[in-house]
Amino acid sequence: MKSALAHGVLGCFVVSLLSLGATGCSETDSTRYDSRTGECWIFEPGDEYIGGMFPYGDAWNDGKNWEIAAKLALDEINQSADGFKDGKQMGLLICNSACNIVQGVEVFDELTDNGPKSASANGLNIQAIVGPGCSIVAEAISSRVKPAGRLII
Repeated sequence: MKSALAHGVLGCFVVSLLSLGATGCSETDSTRYDSRTGECWIFEPGDEYIGGMFPYGDAWNDGKNWEIAAKLALDEINQSADGFKDGKQMGLLICNSACNIVQGVEVFDELTDNGPKSASANGLNIQAIVGPGCSIVAEAISSRVKPAGRLII
């Protein structure tokens, strides 16, 4: 119960950071993986992964703000006394949704399908996705969420 409460409070903290515009890490701190779109990379290595659809680019370049909040949340989860799950580390695969409908749909598909150069093809089983950061992308992927069977936060 304590762990669930701590993670719930942590989630609220992450949302607060995002709304305040926290800044921090960058794509240069990450590890590339074999991305189909060229817009996804491993930000934080782990045993289990969540996906992130963060906006980088001209339309709304706030992805870097999302990174610091995600890093704080991952550190809290991975360093907690209870750990994540059986001592495993939680990792994060970030994809640039760019506040662009076409690119947002493409990276969502990369995170959720089993096609070539997808997260699954790279050995990552993404069960939850944080984002997307823009309502136009959220609307564009809305019909894909339920069939994909992923939790969108």
